[in-house]
Amino acid sequence: MTSRYSICGVVFALLAAGCGPAPEEDRLATAERMCLDQQWREAISVLKAHLLEHPDDPGAHFYLGRCYFNSGSDYLYSAGGEFETALTFFVKNGRKNTIERFPDDFFELICHIEGAKVPLKVADVLMSRGAPYWEIEPFLDACENKLEQARAVDPDHKDVTDLQRLLDELRQALRSVHKPAFPRVQPTGSIII
Repeated sequence: MTSRYSICGVVFALLAAGCGPAPEEDRLATAERMCLDQQWREAISVLKAHLLEHPDDPGAHFYLGRCYFNSGSDYLYSAGGEFETALTFFVKNGRKNTIERFPDDFFELICHIEGAKVPLKVADVLMSRGAPYWEIEPFLDACENKLEQARAVDPDHKDVTDLQRLLDELRQALRSVHKPAFPRVQPTGSIII
């Protein structure tokens, strides 16, 4: 009788172990897959849950920044903060990232690149609203500063050169469209508007 209960107990334990919920998949891997599928808003909750358990995960902060960046202009400042946080924890962790598909030096570069895109997108939003050049220019300068940090990692990387070209073209276009707010005085004393 005892062996019968023992066998039933073992069978029950095996069934219970096999029939229970599947082990939880790594949330960062799930969020990464969602980001690659451009499911930005859905990935936010997965990343936040992951960050509750792993608040110093640079890869999760990077992906959360990407999610915010791609979720509309209301989230741009949050995106910039997440890219900065990712870099902070990257450095704190001995320049190691948690995204397996990214080499560590590329992770640092891409955080700077994505961080540079944030003020550029803010400038784009301001331009679409007809803001004057003097309101837009500080965001272009912020983009340039972030781009300098990316250039320090890899000056010849295609993303760095492409973003610099885009920034230069945007500055040129803005200067040709927006006239100075105050008239300039030429040495002859005539006023040019």
